[in-house]
Parts: sequence; structure tokens; C-alpha cells
Amino acid sequence: MEAHEEAVKKNPLDAFIDFQPFLGPLAAAGIIKGVVAILTAILGWTAKNNGVALVLTAAGDGFFQFLPIMIALNAARKFKMNDFTALAIAAALVYPNLEATMTALGKVGAVNFFSIPLILPTGDYLSTVIPAILVVWAASHIEKFMKKITPDFVKVFMVPFVTLILQYL
Repeated sequence: MEAHEEAVKKNPLDAFIDFQPFLGPLAAAGIIKGVVAILTAILGWTAKNNGVALVLTAAGDGFFQFLPIMIALNAARKFKMNDFTALAIAAALVYPNLEATMTALGKVGAVNFFSIPLILPTGDYLSTVIPAILVVWAASHIEKFMKKITPDFVKVFMVPFVTLILQYL
């Protein structure tokens, strides 16, 4: 049986298990957040008054804050796309200045991209799952098309470049 036939015959549980490499670190980050909550409740430790709590908070929260990047990596592998192109796309979703810049521009009514109004969800894209999967899925189709039409001698940089540009148009 070919790999394509196996992929077609997968049931939803098998598709979920494909995200298994992601589940261990997800669980670990959640447990760390629980440990920090216990340390805060019992010992009064917080990230503001204790170095251990600060480091553990960063370890637990960091994974969840950059969840779209983690999801994008798994999605890229699932959709057979270049991992680093997917990571670059997801990094734009969690770009730190995006929310602040859009808020400032919104006050003067200038939040448009090629005359299309940009709307950022409340709380931006940090810790979101669906947007990362959708943008990587769409980008995987752009990338596949670009690989077919791009000459080999420029493929290494032109395919990611065009994929990134077209993904956000």
C-alpha cells in the first residue's frame, strides 16, 4: 500500500495521533503552569518576587504564547510543506508589535492592507490554533503551485518568498 493510500484511509483518531509529537511538550507546559500555580498558592512565589517562579512561568507560558508556531510546524509536516516557511508564516501571526501597531493605526483609521481592512481578533493570535492551521494549509497549496512553475535555479529562495507574500495578500 502506498503512503498516499494510507493517508486517505486514516480515520479521525489517526489524524489526531499525527499531532502526537506536539502533545508531550503541550502536557509538560500545562503541568509547569500547574506547578507555578501551586508554588504561588502555597509559598507566595510569583514571577515578580522569585527567580524560580519567573523561569517556570516563562517555560509554561512560552509554549502557549507561541502555540501558533508549534501548530504551524505540525501542520507543515501534515500538509507536506517546508517547515521553515510555515514557521515564518506563523511567526507573523504572533509578531509582538502587530497588535500595538494595529491599535495605534486604528485610532487614525489607517488599518488597511491593499485597501482591505485588517481586523485583528481580540487578544490577537497568541495561543490560537485554528488560524495557524488555516494559513499553513493555504500556504501549502501556494507552495506546491510555486514549486511546479518556478525554475530550479531560483526555487530555493523564490518559492518561500512568493509563498510568504501571497499568503498575506
